[in-house]
Amino acid sequence: WLGATVCNQEEADRNIPALLYSVPAAGKFISCEPMLDEIDISGALDWVVCGAETGPGKRPMELAWAQSLRDQCATAGVPFFFKKDSGGNTTLDGVEYRQRPENQGRVEG
Repeated sequence: WLGATVCNQEEADRNIPALLYSVPAAGKFISCEPMLDEIDISGALDWVVCGAETGPGKRPMELAWAQSLRDQCATAGVPFFFKKDSGGNTTLDGVEYRQRPENQGRVEG
């Protein structure tokens, strides 16, 4: 398994194609953490992890961005794991999303 960090669309446009087409790995995922803007994903990803920035001086994540990413994953059949929003809530629209790929094995987090 190999992944890339994608915080905004510029990083998505650069990192997702590189991950999908230039990296030999059994599974490929992106971590949108911290999610700093709305992101349109494309390609055959195996997993998407999403979360807000934490700590002093954190930049806020809009829930609409995470909701859009969740919906894109649902449409593409990609497992979606939501860590937390800017307020520390682990739910999105009242639901915990802790989806993981079936063939991925154990994940800490």
